[in-house]
Amino acid sequence: MKLVINEDTTFLIGDERGDIPPGADFGLYHEDTRFLSAYTFRLDGKAPVYLAARTTESYAAAHFLTNPALSSVRAGQLGIVRRRQVGRGLHEDIDITNYGDGEAAFDLELQFGADFAHIFDVKGRVEGRTRTPPGRPGPGWALGEGGRSLRFEAQRSGFARRLVVNLSAAPDWRGTRARFGLRLRPHQGWHLCVDFLTLGEHDGPAGPTYTCRAGPAGRSGGQAPPPPGAGGAGPQPRDRQLSSQARLRAGRPRLCRPVRPGGGGGRGRNLGRGGHPLVRGPLRPGLPYNGLPDR
Repeated sequence: MKLVINEDTTFLIGDERGDIPPGADFGLYHEDTRFLSAYTFRLDGKAPVYLAARTTESYAAAHFLTNPALSSVRAGQLGIVRRRQVGRGLHEDIDITNYGDGEAAFDLELQFGADFAHIFDVKGRVEGRTRTPPGRPGPGWALGEGGRSLRFEAQRSGFARRLVVNLSAAPDWRGTRARFGLRLRPHQGWHLCVDFLTLGEHDGPAGPTYTCRAGPAGRSGGQAPPPPGAGGAGPQPRDRQLSSQARLRAGRPRLCRPVRPGGGGGRGRNLGRGGHPLVRGPLRPGLPYNGLPDR
């Protein structure tokens, strides 16, 4: 199963667990280049158990998982949610909750990989028509200061690309694999924010469009994850509507008086959807439209 989300020139192809398995056309693409070519989520070295996955917006998806039987955690004891949004890169929120009556101790490992391949090269490899040119060096990588970031970089004639992975908590690194040793009390939750920055040769350090609502530190450290729709999943549809209404009130536009349909000289056309008041004058981008303006 493939799940695809996109915004502008950025799109992500992941599997049902939210992973990017290496060796296929899965990955994070930006402006026809695949930046993230491998991204896997493992619990004590085992893949999580898929429960459900869906796109929540054209640019966002949510993956609902649980654990297989681990050495000290029974199967199905953990609730795992991976929420992600693409836009100038990729942002992911990972929430893990221990729903058991005893402590859950396990290792979470995130493996990252980048190849900076052109989309046509990726397609050709999958179809067996092209191969990586012999002698071409793979991308280099280095850890950032503080141990909370990983940087991949490729430079060759006329080509320079960078992928920066920022984590809200510092893991133990084993190469390009991030390891978190977790111990969760009964009903305790743990949260991690992961940002992927897709950068060209002249791009600055601008972050992705969407980021963790809790700030750079996330909620790592043992707090319970938010309920569905309330966590760091980027703006929800209702949130965007309320934001638009707040901007409407802040702008203090002149409002027309709502009237009953068919009442007062054919002015029923001025009644907005649900009886909402309407903006007098030209419409402004980003504001909800409820009907025709008063004249």
